[in-house]
Amino acid sequence: MVSIEVNRYSKALFEKAKEQDKLVDWETQIRRFGQLISEEAFSSFLKDKDVPWEKKAEASEKRLGQLDSEILNLVALLLDKDKLELLSEISDEFQKMVDRYRGISGVEKAEVITAVPLSDKDILELGENLSQAFKKPVTIQTKINPEIIGGIIIKLGDKIIDGSLRTRLDTLREEVA
Repeated sequence: MVSIEVNRYSKALFEKAKEQDKLVDWETQIRRFGQLISEEAFSSFLKDKDVPWEKKAEASEKRLGQLDSEILNLVALLLDKDKLELLSEISDEFQKMVDRYRGISGVEKAEVITAVPLSDKDILELGENLSQAFKKPVTIQTKINPEIIGGIIIKLGDKIIDGSLRTRLDTLREEVA
């Protein structure tokens, strides 16, 4: 269940994006920002009250490229209210609103875990491939976990596809022992 607060932020962002014809841009920016704050070091940097907002915004744009002022304003607001962790939920809810607006229903959400960030092109291709394989629209939510060493883990509904190097090495270790 989505909190009232997350719903309020998502709806306001969605309405503004629709009004400014920036649904695609903001959809990408908020998703990528959500991925960036999943990095503990960067999240701690953003939460550091001794670092001025201008430095935080500059560092964010160095990592993500040019960001729309509305996305930066949302992050600043969440930081000010000490609720930065809501960004990924807001991103998910925003994505659902965009999907409904586009007339996409019955969308499955896949959690994709990699050791390094995927490019937007890779995410798009993976989404298309999963949509074809499962015969329904699939949206991708990425997470970074360096402990898997390499490869990819995909969680879609009750299915898990584990192609991580960590799992392969653990399996090999068991077979050798």
